Amino acid sequence: MGIRSKAAGSGAAGNAVPGGDRRRAAQAGSPGVDVTRLRRSGDAGRRLAEPYPGYFFISEGWAMVAPVMALVSLLLVIDQFSLPLLYAIVPAVFAVVIAALAPLFVRFERKGRRALGLRCVALGVAVVLPMLLFGASMAAWHYTRPDLSGLVLVGALVVVGLVASVVLSGRLVALVSAMTALWFFPAIATGSAGAIVILLLGCGLGAGAAVRQVTIDRAAQAEQREMRRQQMRAEDILSDFEQTGQGWFWETD
Repeated sequence: MGIRSKAAGSGAAGNAVPGGDRRRAAQAGSPGVDVTRLRRSGDAGRRLAEPYPGYFFISEGWAMVAPVMALVSLLLVIDQFSLPLLYAIVPAVFAVVIAALAPLFVRFERKGRRALGLRCVALGVAVVLPMLLFGASMAAWHYTRPDLSGLVLVGALVVVGLVASVVLSGRLVALVSAMTALWFFPAIATGSAGAIVILLLGCGLGAGAAVRQVTIDRAAQAEQREMRRQQMRAEDILSDFEQTGQGWFWETD
């Protein structure tokens, strides 16, 4: 691929005017489309796109967790041939409903430039709260049905956690928050100090990894923003030059 230029004349350079005046003169004398203006408007329309993978906390596929929670709860009911007490099943129902409303939270987070505090609130309501409620439901289920094998409830938590991990892949902050919330009440329900310590230790390590990853992602975002700024500057200079009629550039394979 090569770039070629055709000069319009030696006297044109001496009569050149500033870039802004050249653009206005070219627009006034030509009915053509202002490519620079269209390009900038197109860039403004893409500002809501994710700057880098993992920037937004809530995944667009988070609603997939809702049917998994509902299916796991239904299988537990079928396995026991009976409904658990109300305070054991209600948290699971609320968890399913909130997770199913994930598209609303996704649109909220991606609409405009939301402050970090608002995005954290959305993360807490859309991701942390349903996982916390589902974990509480499983812990209460085990408390009301002591005859129910703990392995069955652990399996239910593992399945939901696995799906959540897949959906939140690349979103480390949301993933650590979701997993901590899911296992919080089950760890307390065991009454084991070791289980609680392990949960807190895992939460701390995950939070440290999340902070480090956010720092790396922000540095990558700043680098991409600087590269984009330089690219737009070069395109502006090229557009100004072509609109003066002094030369034209084209690409060949």
